[in-house]
Amino acid sequence: GYEPAKVLAEKLVKYLRYHTNYFDPQTAAYNLVPEDNMGGPGAHFHAHTIALLGMLEYATAVGDRELIDFVDKGYRWGRDHEKSSNLVGFFPEWIIDSSAGNSSSSEDSDHSVSIKGEYKTAEACEIADMVALALKFSEAGIRDYWDDADRWIRNQFVESQLVRTDWIYRLAENRPKVDVRPNESADRPAERCVGGFAGWASGSDWLVEHAGHRYAIMHCCTGNAARAFYYIWEKMIQHRDGVLSVNLLMNRPSPWADIKSYIPYEGRVDVVMKQNCKEVRIRIPEWVQSGDPAVGCLVNDQKVDFKWDGRYVNLAAMDAGKTITLTFPISERTVKETMGGIEYTLVLKGSTVVFIDPPGKNSPMYQRDHLRENQVRWRKMKRFVSDEMLAW
Repeated sequence: GYEPAKVLAEKLVKYLRYHTNYFDPQTAAYNLVPEDNMGGPGAHFHAHTIALLGMLEYATAVGDRELIDFVDKGYRWGRDHEKSSNLVGFFPEWIIDSSAGNSSSSEDSDHSVSIKGEYKTAEACEIADMVALALKFSEAGIRDYWDDADRWIRNQFVESQLVRTDWIYRLAENRPKVDVRPNESADRPAERCVGGFAGWASGSDWLVEHAGHRYAIMHCCTGNAARAFYYIWEKMIQHRDGVLSVNLLMNRPSPWADIKSYIPYEGRVDVVMKQNCKEVRIRIPEWVQSGDPAVGCLVNDQKVDFKWDGRYVNLAAMDAGKTITLTFPISERTVKETMGGIEYTLVLKGSTVVFIDPPGKNSPMYQRDHLRENQVRWRKMKRFVSDEMLAW
């Protein structure tokens, strides 16, 4: 409702699209901008996707359908790039292979990690951007990218978060001792970064080494990924005009219902109703075909009929206090996937990576043998349920 903001946003969008040479103005392909590429070897993925995210915010606010289509092209260009992994959500920080001859910085510079093959690693920033784009497109009903978001969230996104510190001290024991400089702190540095996100993770390792240096974390990723966590939490459940839609089968309490997901231990989700709803819609996972007769539904342990609406199972009016149990097939499959120039063997259970080879060396990711069990694990905890949704 503030006209000057709308005008400024429109000008910024047009500047980014038509005057920076950052994008092909028609195809939305990410262009290399030699004078403004942060000293790296090629187009910087996050520098483009964060711009697309801003464009989408503006386009949906003003109803600019042509611009929405442009952002969609940019999203799909990045998602389907030969160095991206749509399967797990690995998006390279630099798109252009540094071995192609580009050498804009010396090996000893701050950007040596970029020049020596940064396309082999993924910032959490670009994963967060792509998750946010997928969620915003899907929630608005513009495109259906729920399954893209689900795969990436379950895999490279959550694996990029720092949750353990033991390996950091193990590696530090073998490094030369140095004095703490005035702008540094030695007060529990690893513990104070718990919850932060990897700046340079490979397909299987949270920390990788380039040119004799170990690069791990930069907190732009923490800010972007924390915001993406909110988008995930916000958009996995929608309640509009008495209709409850469960879009992502992940755990979350809400004022309307509590979601208990058994994935990937079992193909099951429980929806515990807390308010009366005139309709409940639950989106089935992408590995299950719409209309699959193996999908079953119980309400308070009693079998009930339901209707299919595309990828959603639709149930009639549901009262508070009832528990909906949706069951569906889930199994393991083995695939080959190339990330950062390395071919990995992945075992997926549903869409969740439960095994990866070759494993990481410094801080291996995807240590998930327990997820291959067929019996769900439980943890008792108290959870805060907000009655307010913030527009972020």
